[in-house]
Amino acid sequence: MRGQRAGLMAWGFRVMVVGMVLAAPLGLPPFYVNLSGQVLIYAILALSLDLLAGVLGLWSLGHAAAFGVAAYTAAFLAERLGVSWGIQLISGLGVAAALGCVGGLVVMRVRGLYFMMLTLGIAQVLWALAENWTGLTGGADGIPGIGRPSPFITTNSFYVFLAACFALNLLVLWAIHRSNYGLILRGIRDNALRMEALGVATFRARLGAYVLASTIGGFAGVLFAWQQGLVSPGVLSVDTSAETLLMVILGGAGTLGGPILGAVIVVLLETLVSTITARWMTALGVCYILTVLGAPQGLYPVLMPKVARVFATWGRWFGGIGDGKRARVEGDSPSLRRATHPEGH
Repeated sequence: MRGQRAGLMAWGFRVMVVGMVLAAPLGLPPFYVNLSGQVLIYAILALSLDLLAGVLGLWSLGHAAAFGVAAYTAAFLAERLGVSWGIQLISGLGVAAALGCVGGLVVMRVRGLYFMMLTLGIAQVLWALAENWTGLTGGADGIPGIGRPSPFITTNSFYVFLAACFALNLLVLWAIHRSNYGLILRGIRDNALRMEALGVATFRARLGAYVLASTIGGFAGVLFAWQQGLVSPGVLSVDTSAETLLMVILGGAGTLGGPILGAVIVVLLETLVSTITARWMTALGVCYILTVLGAPQGLYPVLMPKVARVFATWGRWFGGIGDGKRARVEGDSPSLRRATHPEGH
């Protein structure tokens, strides 16, 4: 009974902390509220990529494809057809999932560098279509005039909506990380041949992860279209994919906190440093180099133990989310044993 009460109190504290962090920007000027909302959108996008890169071990250079097609879907339905925001969201998610399913049937047959090149190729084809198919996408000018959902017109109300969407996606990904399916994905990452020998349908598991990552990335794309009010070919460009990949690397792959931290760093550097100098990419490059040299696993695994010593409760929570230390399947892997024998037999 005491253990259950302690567990409820711990979860209550976690919810309170997350709520306080998400609500903090509401007291700031509108510019910083919008900036915080942009961080949440890119955090969702980076978290979706981490499902592939950190959990499954497949690094994509074309994750902007799902992000962009969902954004264009919402923009087209909003500006050209005037449908409700609920239909825009569902349609954007559906198109992103369909793209993930069709593209996954191709790219999931390869790994490593070939996977990166195929995903990059798909994104570049879609970028070229968006750039040149003027009648549908507006060409280089994009699709402007996209309205926000009617219940969330104001800056603060839309930020609360973004925070709720972020919390929902974070909860879904946390459940995936902690589920047997997440353990299977990590087992495939560590030793796919052994997982196949144990009877795991590895292709189907990888395809499912790719569709999930594309769908969540599409969710971020719809939110982006609503926040910006404009969708242009840049959402499909290699720059968007590279920035998302950089968020995962800077923060730390394989955790839920890492991509969020990476999104904060990249968005703030891009927005705030660019007001000082046009060479903000240089500052981002220096940050990346220092991270690779000083913290190859990312900043999140380095910073969290220090935070945990100060805030023990926070440390227990964040340290338990995600993959933690990456287990190796060679010999005897805890991920593999739990994925194949969830009952401990």
